[in-house]
Formats: sequence, structure tokens, C-alpha cells
Amino acid sequence: MGRKLHAIGGALLLAVFISTSAAAQDGDPAKMIEARAIVAAVMPPDRRDQMVEQVTEQLGGQFSGAMELEKIGDPGLVSLFGDYRRDLVSAMMPTIRQNLPKVAEAMAIAYTHEFSLAELKDIHAFAETPTGKHYLSRSSAIVGDPTVAAVNTAYIRELQEVAAPKISEFKAKVIAYLQAHPAVAKQIVASMKPQ
Repeated sequence: MGRKLHAIGGALLLAVFISTSAAAQDGDPAKMIEARAIVAAVMPPDRRDQMVEQVTEQLGGQFSGAMELEKIGDPGLVSLFGDYRRDLVSAMMPTIRQNLPKVAEAMAIAYTHEFSLAELKDIHAFAETPTGKHYLSRSSAIVGDPTVAAVNTAYIRELQEVAAPKISEFKAKVIAYLQAHPAVAKQIVASMKPQ
């Protein structure tokens, strides 16, 4: 179960953070204006936090569903995992909120790398239409659609089955390595202590 909890946490972080690294701004200010407008349509600043929190919670629920805790038949365990997932999302949200402006700016820069000014203007024009606004602002909500959620839950379960032997094998190798190199193990423990 421990590795599944780590997988849930990692997946949530990956689902939420597209990129947190600072990228050099594109040299064309006209492209940046268009790209920022598109990002604002995809992730409206006044709803950005709620959108990301909702997607994070939906993906976490799909990971929890893939664990099939209900088959064990213990409501207390199901409740424990549900509480953990909600607590994890709550704990992560302040960091997510702090980084969302950087993520949005990185997305805008990425758009300038992928699209010409003419294409960005076309996308921006589409984003200004009622259909474009609806499409772009709701595209992340597709993750929570029951059909997508069911498929995600099923394939996450399959991925866990494929990954489980690899995780066990890797864990055994890491333990053996740390036992053979106790100084490295001490460094790891020291680095994990709160400063």
C-alpha cells in the first residue's frame, strides 16, 4: 500500500504541475500577448485555483478507485485513504497556488515556441468566441467526465499491476545498495530531517 500512496502523490503532482522551471521569455512581445491571452482562456485567473484543485482531486479519486479498496470490504480503510487523499490535496494546494502564475507564464512561453504569430492570433480569436471560451475553459474538466474517469481508473489499475514487480525489484536493489554503502544511507536520512 505504501508505494501506491507514493504513486498517488506523484501522479497528483505531475497532473497539476505542467512545468515549474523558469523558461526564457520568447523574444517576440506580440507573440507573448497572444499566448498569454490563450492561457488566460485555458486557465482563467479568477478560476485557476479551483480548476486545478478539482482536476487534482478527480485524478486522486481515479487512482484511489484503481486500488479497489472496496473489494477488501473494510469501510474504515476506504475512509482512511479518502481522508489521506483529501488531506494531501489540501496540503499541496498552497504550493500549487504559489506556482500557478509561473506555470501559466511557462505555458505562454511554450505556446510561442510551438506556434507562429499568425497561428497564435487564430487561436486567440477562437478563444474569444463563445464556443472557444467554453472549450478552452472546460478542457481540463474532461478528466472528471465519468467515461474518462472509468477508463483512467481501469488503465491505472493495469499500470499498477505492470509496475508492481518492477517497484519490488527496484526497492530490493536500493536496499541492497544502501546496506552495502551505509554512508550514503546516512546522507539520505540526514537530508530528510527538517532544517
